[in-house]
Amino acid sequence: FALGSARQAIDAARAWGGDPAAAVSALATAIAILEGIGFPFSLEKLRVTKPQRLLPVRNVRLLRNRYSAFDLAYELGREGELLAAIAAAA
Repeated sequence: FALGSARQAIDAARAWGGDPAAAVSALATAIAILEGIGFPFSLEKLRVTKPQRLLPVRNVRLLRNRYSAFDLAYELGREGELLAAIAAAA
């Protein structure tokens, strides 16, 4: 682990200048560095149980100030199906 590498990855992510490929590359580098020093990324490693994983999903449409697939599902009365699909994937 090199602190300079982490700083470079963070600086690159901050200054990506609108190029999504550069942002993804910088973030991938930062994630690799963090994984290399043992930072937990998986829900299992973070000890988040399956029931806890759905808590944020149930209210996600209330947390954002823009229209999303969650809002559409709610308005169409299909929110339960969307949540069931997410729960099955979790």
